[in-house]
Amino acid sequence: MKFNSVDAPKIIRARANGNLIKILVKDGDYIQRGTELAYLESTAEHQQVTILLQRLQALRSMEDKN
Repeated sequence: MKFNSVDAPKIIRARANGNLIKILVKDGDYIQRGTELAYLESTAEHQQVTILLQRLQALRSMEDKN
């Protein structure tokens, strides 16, 4: 026998890598799409992020000129 439920638990996955800092919901809470569930801390090096941001801004600037 198999049972199905409208409110069955769902698996969630983060769209980014990072360290889990804080969980914002409690076990058993009902949530809606878009609800913030947790805080993640980036594991990227700040200098690398800054360099990537500068490159992205340069590319966007070039795109705007064309």
